[in-house]
Amino acid sequence: MQIRAMQDSDDDLVLLKNLFDANDSPRTLDDLRWRYPRNPTGQVVVDFAIDEVSGELAAAYCVFPAYFKLGTERVLAAQSLDTLTDERFRGQGLFRKLATSTYGRLAGANAALVYGFPNGNSAPGFFGKLGWHRLDPVPFLVRPLRLPYIARRMKVPDWVTRWIPSVPFVVPSILSRRSLAIEPVRAFDESFDRLWERFSANTPVALERSATFLTWRYLQHPRATYELRAIKEGGETVGFVAWRVADKHGGRVAYIMELLHDPDRPDVASQLLDHAVRESAADGADIVLAWSLDHSPNRSAYTGSAFLPLPERLRPIELHFGARAFGDTAAALVAERTSWYLSYTDADTV
Repeated sequence: MQIRAMQDSDDDLVLLKNLFDANDSPRTLDDLRWRYPRNPTGQVVVDFAIDEVSGELAAAYCVFPAYFKLGTERVLAAQSLDTLTDERFRGQGLFRKLATSTYGRLAGANAALVYGFPNGNSAPGFFGKLGWHRLDPVPFLVRPLRLPYIARRMKVPDWVTRWIPSVPFVVPSILSRRSLAIEPVRAFDESFDRLWERFSANTPVALERSATFLTWRYLQHPRATYELRAIKEGGETVGFVAWRVADKHGGRVAYIMELLHDPDRPDVASQLLDHAVRESAADGADIVLAWSLDHSPNRSAYTGSAFLPLPERLRPIELHFGARAFGDTAAALVAERTSWYLSYTDADTV
């Protein structure tokens, strides 16, 4: 079995697509190209295991390189996204071999860390074999909008559920000011860089939400469309919200992808969040989901808008949160849950 790096070529991209397609996890070439060769760093960090007899791609381990805020420094990091072994080649330890190769390349490129959200099947491998530090739980928050959907998720009998009115429950936050003008975002300018700098000033560990990254993530996505809104004052962006509504998990789910605001303007965050919730309700959403850690700068906005921690039994999927640092300098920060900022921007499935 030959272990080699994926090249930025159509041939290798097709090899990767064929591996996913053959193992009931179909991907489009556009999605794979956007995620790997065309990511904002311009680096491809994917390792292949090639069967030397047949020349087939037996397994792949894919990470997404990105720039991170680590303390006061801007560093290279990576998110672990896709790991897959063809069913004919399983049981040979290829997952661990590929991950070891990938992490060696990351460390050689002075990357500070790798992080991600393993599902229930893959979590034991990351935490037990690859030296990841467990940072659970993923900080799901929920804002119920239509009670029948919640009742179904809680397995309330159908004869009870059909008597519950499907009327969206929408109330404004106590912190919201309706006097602020909300405008659509069609491009991310340098004021978004400054907004991220202010928002993350006291956050030690976070994926960098720069204008370049936000453009790639939200305006260049090959298949998903996002609603993007901002509040500006004197030409300066003081708040930004991104959301998406999709038919998933047996209902219509709204995802608050990102909520950034000037730390001195909590009212901005609350108004943007209220706007996103109202628009999601009008779009037929049954619930609104978000990720926000207890210590995050925007947590009070979520609390004020009636978002609650989502109980484990109601979570749509089993996800775990973890990371591994490369080197002692990053390890102390990376291993502390209170160092991190997360949002659905970090999620690769929405």
